[in-house]
Amino acid sequence: MAKQESSKAKKNDDKRALEEEEELDGEEEDLDEDEEEDLEDEEDDDLEEDEEEEDRGRAAQVAPAAKVDAAEDEQPGWWLPHAVLGVLVAAGVLGFLGFFGSFLAKKDGVQHVTSGSASAAAPSAAPAAPSGPKPNAQPPQPPKTAQPAPPPPSDILAAKRIVVRYKGSEGTPATVERSKEDAKKRAEEALKKIQGGAKFEEVAGEFSDEPGAKSTGGNMGNFKKDVYPGLTKVLEPTKIGEMTGVVETPYGYEILIRTK
Repeated sequence: MAKQESSKAKKNDDKRALEEEEELDGEEEDLDEDEEEDLEDEEDDDLEEDEEEEDRGRAAQVAPAAKVDAAEDEQPGWWLPHAVLGVLVAAGVLGFLGFFGSFLAKKDGVQHVTSGSASAAAPSAAPAAPSGPKPNAQPPQPPKTAQPAPPPPSDILAAKRIVVRYKGSEGTPATVERSKEDAKKRAEEALKKIQGGAKFEEVAGEFSDEPGAKSTGGNMGNFKKDVYPGLTKVLEPTKIGEMTGVVETPYGYEILIRTK
């Protein structure tokens, strides 16, 4: 009987011990669940804090722009100073260009009508032509005094001559006793000197029987053709500046240079 009670008590003790262990295991499980819940709550709190910080950062970035927009909304005429400044700069540039263009126009002697605000007005009259002398204009010439008209060129001749007279030739003084043959030889001698390089004027002063030949060098100047018809026949076919050979004229044997 006592053994049965002791075994029964032992069973009861074992049962209580088992129940206690089960309770302890349940408590441990509850503790583990509580810890897991606490960890999850902490993680949620951290996430919420991060999200709040991100929201505050975005709000800080948006705030200045919102302030600017609000300031612009509060000041609707903010653009007016900028527009005035732009108009002043444009007016200055246009004024400089207009001044430079008018300077060039005055320099060239041409007046240009500037465009701009004046284009809306009625068109003005065409600019007057610049006064004053033209660049290529010739200065006024003094009136020429009337001069006697020279004789027609066809009636005038000019020449230099070396004349060697002989007895009986036209206009020869009676004192000349030279024969025609001697006169020709003397004229040919004079021609050789000229062809040898002697000056015509010097040879004329030495050989010519023309009065004053030493001082004039044989220069006759201008004369009309009808004054010396014998010379005219020789000079007309001769070119200006050309010298003849020894030729016979009514006045003797001559060497002539046509100068006109």
